[in-house]
Amino acid sequence: MAWRQNSFGAALLSIALLVGCSGGQTGQPTSGHCVRAVRIDEPVEGISAQALLDSCSGEHTATLHWSSGSPIPMDQEITITITIAPAQLENKADSCARMLLVPIDVNVASSDGQLVEHGIAQLAATFGALQPATFSFVGERYSVSATLRGAPGNVNISGSLESLPDAGVDGSATFSSADGSADTGDQ
Repeated sequence: MAWRQNSFGAALLSIALLVGCSGGQTGQPTSGHCVRAVRIDEPVEGISAQALLDSCSGEHTATLHWSSGSPIPMDQEITITITIAPAQLENKADSCARMLLVPIDVNVASSDGQLVEHGIAQLAATFGALQPATFSFVGERYSVSATLRGAPGNVNISGSLESLPDAGVDGSATFSSADGSADTGDQ
């Protein structure tokens, strides 16, 4: 049940980051004052969108652990590939949440080819930090949430995957770097 709470919390954080500050009658700034576009090479408190992308991009291998009662009873190896998103999507700095947001393209695939999911997400990290970074997206069959920790080239990835009504299966899973140590994350 904890994974559902973490997944739900990650989803709420992502929604809040995408929306920005709500502001309004409380006297706080509105979202137009919180979120601004930033160039890929523009430092925000010392870290650029390119540096954040470089620290997390590449292929990350993890073990997917399906929950009990799932129609897929075994653990599976998955590969999560993170690349830069299409050019028309902007990098953003949210001064209210103090987050750097970088659009990414994410592919998730199991080693047996049975699980394949794709989505566009916002890679989010606190101003001035490369890690931890988070992302979440809702694909065609699954919703995926993940956290990346470590240093460039030595990244641990963990998160959750939950089937959607059109998935054809009813299940959920958590994943983490294969042996609990950092993966290589091809840059």
